[in-house]
Amino acid sequence: MYHFERLAICKFCSNRAFDSNRQMVCGLTNKPANFKHTCTDFIEDEAVSRKIEQRKNKYQEEKKYIGKAKIIVGVILIAFGGVIYAVIPDAEIYELPLFIGCAFILYGVFQKPRSPKESA
Repeated sequence: MYHFERLAICKFCSNRAFDSNRQMVCGLTNKPANFKHTCTDFIEDEAVSRKIEQRKNKYQEEKKYIGKAKIIVGVILIAFGGVIYAVIPDAEIYELPLFIGCAFILYGVFQKPRSPKESA
Protein backbone atom coordinates (compact mmCIF):
# COMPACT_ATOMS: atom_id res chain seq x y z
CA MET A 1 0.00 0.00 0.00
CA TYR A 2 1.34 3.43 -0.93
CA HIS A 3 1.76 6.25 1.57
CA PHE A 4 -0.98 8.41 0.01
CA GLU A 5 -3.41 5.47 0.32
CA ARG A 6 -2.60 5.19 4.02
CA LEU A 7 -3.12 8.93 4.44
CA ALA A 8 -6.56 8.63 2.82
CA ILE A 9 -7.49 6.17 5.56
CA CYS A 10 -5.83 8.18 8.33
CA LYS A 11 -7.76 11.28 7.29
CA PHE A 12 -10.93 9.64 8.66
CA CYS A 13 -9.34 8.33 11.88
CA SER A 14 -9.81 10.06 15.21
CA ASN A 15 -6.27 8.99 16.19
CA ARG A 16 -4.64 11.19 13.56
CA ALA A 17 -2.24 13.93 14.60
CA PHE A 18 0.24 16.28 12.99
CA ASP A 19 3.96 16.56 13.68
CA SER A 20 6.03 19.75 13.75
CA ASN A 21 6.34 19.67 9.92
CA ARG A 22 2.53 19.61 9.60
CA GLN A 23 2.60 16.05 8.29
CA MET A 24 -0.13 13.65 9.30
CA VAL A 25 1.06 11.00 11.73
CA CYS A 26 -0.57 8.45 13.98
CA GLY A 27 -1.53 10.04 17.29
CA LEU A 28 -0.74 6.79 19.10
CA THR A 29 2.81 6.29 17.79
CA ASN A 30 3.66 9.82 16.57
CA LYS A 31 5.06 8.23 13.42
CA PRO A 32 3.78 8.12 9.83
CA ALA A 33 1.31 5.33 9.09
CA ASN A 34 3.01 2.04 8.22
CA PHE A 35 0.22 -0.56 8.16
CA LYS A 36 -0.04 -2.96 5.21
CA HIS A 37 -3.77 -3.12 4.38
CA THR A 38 -5.78 -2.10 7.43
CA CYS A 39 -4.99 -0.30 10.65
CA THR A 40 -5.94 -2.21 13.79
CA ASP A 41 -6.22 1.04 15.77
CA PHE A 42 -8.54 2.80 13.31
CA ILE A 43 -11.43 4.66 14.94
CA GLU A 44 -13.68 6.56 12.54
CA ASP A 45 -13.91 10.29 13.18
CA GLU A 46 -17.64 10.96 12.91
CA ALA A 47 -17.19 14.72 12.48
CA VAL A 48 -15.01 14.29 9.38
CA SER A 49 -17.35 11.66 7.92
CA ARG A 50 -20.35 13.92 8.47
CA LYS A 51 -18.54 16.85 6.85
CA ILE A 52 -17.71 14.77 3.76
CA GLU A 53 -21.31 13.56 3.52
CA GLN A 54 -22.59 17.15 3.75
CA ARG A 55 -20.24 18.20 0.94
CA LYS A 56 -21.48 15.35 -1.24
CA ASN A 57 -25.12 16.30 -0.62
CA LYS A 58 -24.42 19.97 -1.33
CA TYR A 59 -22.64 19.02 -4.55
CA GLN A 60 -25.59 16.90 -5.71
CA GLU A 61 -27.99 19.81 -5.11
CA GLU A 62 -25.74 22.26 -6.96
CA LYS A 63 -25.37 19.82 -9.87
CA LYS A 64 -29.15 19.75 -10.35
CA TYR A 65 -29.31 23.53 -10.64
CA ILE A 66 -26.30 23.72 -12.96
CA GLY A 67 -27.89 21.21 -15.34
CA LYS A 68 -31.13 23.19 -15.40
CA ALA A 69 -29.23 26.43 -16.01
CA LYS A 70 -27.45 24.91 -19.02
CA ILE A 71 -30.77 23.85 -20.49
CA ILE A 72 -32.24 27.33 -19.96
CA VAL A 73 -29.21 28.97 -21.61
CA GLY A 74 -29.57 26.54 -24.53
CA VAL A 75 -33.23 27.42 -25.02
CA ILE A 76 -32.41 31.15 -24.91
CA LEU A 77 -29.67 30.70 -27.53
CA ILE A 78 -32.00 28.74 -29.80
CA ALA A 79 -34.66 31.45 -29.42
CA PHE A 80 -32.02 34.09 -30.21
CA GLY A 81 -31.08 32.18 -33.36
CA GLY A 82 -34.76 32.02 -34.31
CA VAL A 83 -35.13 35.79 -33.86
CA ILE A 84 -32.09 36.43 -36.05
CA TYR A 85 -33.54 34.12 -38.72
CA ALA A 86 -36.93 35.88 -38.52
CA VAL A 87 -35.34 39.31 -38.92
CA ILE A 88 -32.74 38.39 -41.56
CA PRO A 89 -33.85 35.14 -43.25
CA ASP A 90 -30.92 35.01 -45.67
CA ALA A 91 -28.24 35.38 -42.98
CA GLU A 92 -26.44 32.19 -42.02
CA ILE A 93 -25.30 33.62 -38.69
CA TYR A 94 -28.45 32.24 -36.99
CA GLU A 95 -26.96 28.73 -37.20
CA LEU A 96 -24.28 29.45 -34.61
CA PRO A 97 -26.63 30.21 -31.69
CA LEU A 98 -28.79 27.24 -32.72
CA PHE A 99 -25.85 24.83 -32.62
CA ILE A 100 -24.44 26.26 -29.39
CA GLY A 101 -27.92 26.22 -27.83
CA CYS A 102 -28.40 22.57 -28.77
CA ALA A 103 -24.98 21.77 -27.31
CA PHE A 104 -25.89 23.47 -24.02
CA ILE A 105 -29.16 21.56 -23.82
CA LEU A 106 -27.54 18.22 -24.58
CA TYR A 107 -24.73 18.85 -22.12
CA GLY A 108 -27.21 19.91 -19.44
CA VAL A 109 -29.32 16.80 -19.95
CA PHE A 110 -26.56 14.22 -20.37
CA GLN A 111 -23.79 15.58 -18.15
CA LYS A 112 -21.79 12.93 -16.31
CA PRO A 113 -21.77 13.27 -12.55
CA ARG A 114 -18.36 13.91 -11.04
CA SER A 115 -17.73 13.44 -7.38
CA PRO A 116 -16.29 16.31 -5.42
CA LYS A 117 -12.83 16.00 -3.95
CA GLU A 118 -13.11 14.43 -0.57
CA SER A 119 -10.90 16.65 1.49
CA ALA A 120 -11.49 17.26 5.14
